Formats: sequence, C-alpha cells, structure tokens
Amino acid sequence: MEENIGRKIRNIREAGGISPEELAQRTGISTDKLQEIESGKTQPSTAVVKKIVRALGIRLGTILDGSENKGVVVTRNQDKLKSIKSTSDGSYISESMDLYPLAPGKSDRQMEPFIVTLTEGKKSEYISQHEGEEFLYVLEGRVNIKYGNEEFDLQQGDSIYFNSLIPHHVSSSNGISRLLLVAYAPY
Repeated sequence: MEENIGRKIRNIREAGGISPEELAQRTGISTDKLQEIESGKTQPSTAVVKKIVRALGIRLGTILDGSENKGVVVTRNQDKLKSIKSTSDGSYISESMDLYPLAPGKSDRQMEPFIVTLTEGKKSEYISQHEGEEFLYVLEGRVNIKYGNEEFDLQQGDSIYFNSLIPHHVSSSNGISRLLLVAYAPY
C-alpha cells in the first residue's frame, strides 16, 4: 500500500471530528494500532483498511487512491501498476498475494477492479469475509477457492461469482496464477 495511507486516514478522521478512541471503538482495532497506522509505523492490511473505511463512511478507493477523478479512468497496459499487499488481520504483509488496482484515481466508482497475482507455496493464511460480492476470472494458472464449506478448483478461463460475506480463501495451486478480481462492497 502507499506510504500515505495512514496520513489519509488521520486527515479524514480529523475532518469528520472523530477521535482516535471513537474510531478504535467503531472498528475493533486498538487505539495504539490506529496510531501506528496513522503515523506510518505500521502498514495496514486491506482487511484493516476496509474496517476503517466502513467506520469512516467512505469508499476503499478514497484511501487507496486519494484522487478525485469522477470521469473516465484509463489504465494502460504499459503503465506500471503499484501492488497492494493484503492480509486478513494486519499482522504480516502477505507473501502470496499482490493486488494491482485497475481504476486508480476513479473516486466515485462502485466496484473495485484488480489484477491479482498469487504465488503457490508462500505464506497464505488470508481468509476474507466482508459485505458485498466478488467476481474472479482466472487469467493464468490454476487457483483453489475455499468458500464456506465448499472448495473449487479453477483454471485459465474459468470464473466464479460469490457473496463475499461467506468466509473465502483464494490460493494458487500451480506456481504463479493471475486473476481478474472485481469486488463490490456497499460502503
């Protein structure tokens, strides 16, 4: 994630007149942890950022992008996309998953499109559960998706669409895999 995410969170929190203690209560994240995030000492996971944006009543893209473009956003193939590391609890940066946002700068979007790169065999304990829906399309490789009590093996060209409130875990089952992920969360 970008270095200035903590500063963005602090600025939005302060602009809304929300104390660190109040935000901690709303999110279930300790005040000390929030202060570490806001100061830049700790890089928050995507899951932690999602808790914070819900508590602040803003979209995830507001924190990840910070731009105010309400028009068309074009992401060119040759442009280097910046990776966002993701974990479920913020205790480590995932070694197995990289998220590359496809609509940086689009401030009024309702969906979050990403290219996801998964690496087999690296630390992968990311179990996600959040409001909304997700659509995954396998671009390269093979992936395993644990969805509640079900499990799905997908290969290149396969897709899956699901309610993301059900706990889910996505991992590569064949070296490095790439996916198109489009997530919708009603923030």
